[in-house]
Amino acid sequence: MMADGIERIDGASFADARGVLTYVNALDLAPVRRFYLIRQSETDQVRGWNGHRQERKWFYCIRGAFAIGLVAIDDWRYPSLALSAEVIRVCAEQGQVICVPAGYANAVKALAPESELLVFSDRTLEESKQDSFRWEVSRWVDWETVK
Repeated sequence: MMADGIERIDGASFADARGVLTYVNALDLAPVRRFYLIRQSETDQVRGWNGHRQERKWFYCIRGAFAIGLVAIDDWRYPSLALSAEVIRVCAEQGQVICVPAGYANAVKALAPESELLVFSDRTLEESKQDSFRWEVSRWVDWETVK
């Protein structure tokens, strides 16, 4: 079961003599304002924790695999150390999009070398910068145990 407000949208693929077509037809991209690509060459680095009160994000693994840590923030200046983070694993072969509502912090770790994660946002870069909060990567998840 996923945390409140987090949604997993399943995709699918079609293969024929021309190759493979992967799609997520149920994803509505109307709110998206920008996107960026995270390319992790190593599996021992973690990006995060980064949170936004107002920004929604969508994560789609296009190569390899990732663990995405998500935690709903209770207090933006002094979030509790006791918050429970959910770690969701995604891989390119699954073709899934993880939709994260505003009010969450995220951290990501590649589970395979040379992994790539496409991230969509419903805020401009300037709006995102004005609503950005960061915490140390070890705060809510022991990433050494995430494989």
